[in-house]
Amino acid sequence: LGIVSDMDGRLFDVLAAFELGGIFDPIALATRAGVTKRGGALFRHALAVAGVPPAQVAHVGDNLRSDVEAARTAGITPIHFDPSATGAPRPVPTVTRLLDVPARLQQLEQG
Repeated sequence: LGIVSDMDGRLFDVLAAFELGGIFDPIALATRAGVTKRGGALFRHALAVAGVPPAQVAHVGDNLRSDVEAARTAGITPIHFDPSATGAPRPVPTVTRLLDVPARLQQLEQG
């Protein structure tokens, strides 16, 4: 379970405040990697650090461009987090609650 974020190093303070510091590996930050999510570069960086092929990864994010499209560009299955249920412009696996991610992953694995 990792994090791919365009946020800066303050993310570590946020994780510590919620006692989540040791849960995520890798944590790929744009400011530290020198690349962003857009275009998929930060996702490819995270895959390389984790040593995981993109076909075995899903990314949950709320932004259609920098999360969904960029993850797809890197070969990663995107899951759109859409708490307002506004809908994606084209078919994209979607959840409206983060609690629904495990069930959505299971659906995706079953095809």
